[in-house]
Amino acid sequence: MEWFTAAFRLIRLKVSRLRQEWLRPIGGPVGRMRRRLVLLIGMCSIAAAVFAFPGTVMSTGSRLCKTAVFQPRLADFCGAMGIEGIPSHDERLAWEALPAGDCEAIEGYRRRYPKGAFRSVADARLAIVRVDYGPQWTDTTSLRDNLYARDSLPPFPSQHGAEADVEKRAQAEAVERCQDSSFTVPREMARFSSADLTKKRQSCRGSADGGFACSMSFTAVCHMRIRLPRQVCG
Repeated sequence: MEWFTAAFRLIRLKVSRLRQEWLRPIGGPVGRMRRRLVLLIGMCSIAAAVFAFPGTVMSTGSRLCKTAVFQPRLADFCGAMGIEGIPSHDERLAWEALPAGDCEAIEGYRRRYPKGAFRSVADARLAIVRVDYGPQWTDTTSLRDNLYARDSLPPFPSQHGAEADVEKRAQAEAVERCQDSSFTVPREMARFSSADLTKKRQSCRGSADGGFACSMSFTAVCHMRIRLPRQVCG
């Protein structure tokens, strides 16, 4: 095992030296050709070792595959060769595409790659679950309450003015009632949006001095914006 580890170190050293000598800042076709040649040499070295000493390479080759040179192509090649602990190209892309903290997506990765290279990391993230609130706000109707606006004081000279006044006071009372109800939950969960009046029944009458006073029974409909709780893993 010691001699084989030394051999791998030698391969990595050779590839590193080739990289330093051949991959100087040269643009154009010549630079691209040099980079591809060095990458091919490294891949051929790993492939030859796999076929010659499969058991030993599977246990020690992952260190060479994780070197900073030619990533992620080198790691994808190692994954295709079946090197232990190295993901395939498809598995790597699937892991990198996982939304941060998405429990369902992590669980989906485990089902798709039950023996994947990131299985232990996925298990650790699923073991840490907390409750958070999603970034999207959703409009909803959270409350309906029957209310009553009293007679106008003092009376208005016209019935039209008294009707407009009681409508205004009823709307203000509905907004106040809905805003009060929104404070019963944390601000990060729900916010007041608007209030509507339904089932309105006005009652107007004349006063002794010739004025008009109106009252109204109504139902306040509260519209809120809420964020639904969700589980976050990791």
